[in-house]
Order: sequence, then C-alpha cells, then structure tokens
Amino acid sequence: MRIALLGISGNVGSSFAIQALENGHVIVGLSRNPDAVKVTHHNLLIHRGEVKDYQAILSTVQGCDVVVSAVGSGSFKQARKPTTVYSDTAKVLVRAMKEAGVIRLVAISAGGINPSKDWPLVYKLIIHRMLKEMYIDMQRMEDIVKASSLKYLFIRPVRLVEGPVTGKYRTTNEVAPAKGMNINYGDVAHYMLSRIEADDLQSGGVGIGY
Repeated sequence: MRIALLGISGNVGSSFAIQALENGHVIVGLSRNPDAVKVTHHNLLIHRGEVKDYQAILSTVQGCDVVVSAVGSGSFKQARKPTTVYSDTAKVLVRAMKEAGVIRLVAISAGGINPSKDWPLVYKLIIHRMLKEMYIDMQRMEDIVKASSLKYLFIRPVRLVEGPVTGKYRTTNEVAPAKGMNINYGDVAHYMLSRIEADDLQSGGVGIGY
C-alpha cells in the first residue's frame, strides 16, 4: 500500500512510518525540513513543503491509497496558543485529495474534543481549559473533513506519552475511554495502521487510551 503521511517528523508520525515500512508499505512523507526526519528506508519518499502548501500536499498525496495526517501544534506551550494549523491544513488537504482522487483519510485529533465524563477534575477544570484553543481548531478540522465526501477516521488519543508499542489499549466510539488517561505514541500509530490494513475506515471518531 502507498500511504501519504503528513507530520512524519512528529512522535506519532515517525512511529507510524516505522511500523508501516516494517509491514512492507510505501510511505510518502511531507516535511518542511526533510533533514529532521529520523526515519530511513528504501520505501520512504520525502517531499519538502509546508502542510498549508497546496502544491506540496497535492504532490504528496497523488498516487496514494490513503492519507494519514499526524500534524501537531508542537510543544505544550505552543498548544495553548490560538491556532489554525489543523483547520488550515484540512482545507488544503481535502481539496488536494479530491483532485488526486484519494478518498481515504486517517487524522489525529484529540480525546479532549469529546472527553469521558469520568475524567478527573484536575483535567476537566485545568488541563482541558489550558488546551482549549487547540481543541477548538481540531473541532474545526473535523467539521471541514465531515463536510467533504472523504471516507475518514478521526483518532482521538488521550494524553500522549513515550513508551514501547504494546498493541494493548482500549478504544471507544467517539468519546475517550473511561478512565483512560494515557496512551503512547507507538500504540496510537499501531491502531491507525491496523485500521488502514483492515480497510476499516468507517467515517467517524475513535477515542483511544489504556
């Protein structure tokens, strides 16, 4: 399978690339700084460009079977600031995918968009409010994709942490898993790849956590 990957330099994106390449897929990544991509493989192609650059996106997705967007806002400090990176990327991506005839999209969103009711008060009253700007733009991103004709799957992880791939996690439709407060980058990537390989992109959102 030929998979276009936005955000290949990030933690989830790089882990997804490694696992997909190990499974025999071809990855076409987009990075504004290809030198920052730590993954190397003979089936890895890197295009230079910004995620808001239409031509860069179009050249990346053309000829691919599915697109994965692991675009992130950067550090926790950056995530607290008003942003349009998710929604701006979505606008360009939807247009480029339609022109290229690629209809399947898996995109990283956030569990905070639809949190579990049993999450601790410290999260609801402090963390969630601190990251509200990021969640607002992620919701805009989801709305843009939902309004398109694409076949999509939003992955909504809870707090992302370091750790080895375990393949053991919980998923729930739309909302974040009850009491699921952490998930590592590798397991998020593992789940994304499993859904792609199963050709199971029933449009909707999935919460994921331990």
